[in-house]
Amino acid sequence: MARVTVAARDLQRFFEILGATVGKIVDGDDTFACVYLRTGVAVAGDDVSASQVLTGVTTDGVLIGRMHVSCNGSLDDPVLLPSAVLSWIRPALQEVIRGDKDSLVSLQVHRDTLEAKLIVESDTSLLHQFNLQPVGSYPIDLCDRSLAGLTASDQVTDSDHRPLDSGKLSVFLGPHLGVLVTLAKKLSADVYLHRVKHPASAHLVSIGAWRGVLPGTRYSADIDVESPEEQPAL
Repeated sequence: MARVTVAARDLQRFFEILGATVGKIVDGDDTFACVYLRTGVAVAGDDVSASQVLTGVTTDGVLIGRMHVSCNGSLDDPVLLPSAVLSWIRPALQEVIRGDKDSLVSLQVHRDTLEAKLIVESDTSLLHQFNLQPVGSYPIDLCDRSLAGLTASDQVTDSDHRPLDSGKLSVFLGPHLGVLVTLAKKLSADVYLHRVKHPASAHLVSIGAWRGVLPGTRYSADIDVESPEEQPAL
């Protein structure tokens, strides 16, 4: 049995932020409708040195997000928290915080059955039971590689397979930028975009303690990538 203890307010925000890039169940496929959880050592939040952390990764199949939160204890193996759990675990944690803003909660996982309990340390009679999932086909290797900037490409083509020039232009979809704006408001932090390779390929994003991957959008091979004044639409 594994047990991880976290400050309730940190865990509530952890799940709230990760929920911004969690996927939905599509035609019965729940591959992306979950939060990938593991423990390890990393720098979390405003800390200056590495410590034991609970790490969460979510993706909707396009955007990818990752968050760390300091913890005590560790998970024996990575697990998946179904997205359906997020709908009640966040308000449940909010209630705990209202009762005691400094309260600690523990996530207790039975390795063999993947039965989990959320235990309020100040009142162990207050607990919530739910089931986790094995990692299965979750694309964590791809997510980790993407977050490390290893999936970005030097060459991108348009829909007619013509190579796109690389210049000053970057194009992003409005809904993707909307997610970043929402996260920036929640975290009260600026958005840092890091171009890795081609501007129409993946960009790395930093918003406070959150890290993510934002895909660039393909543009026409005929567009002027150096002079936006020349673009009729602008």
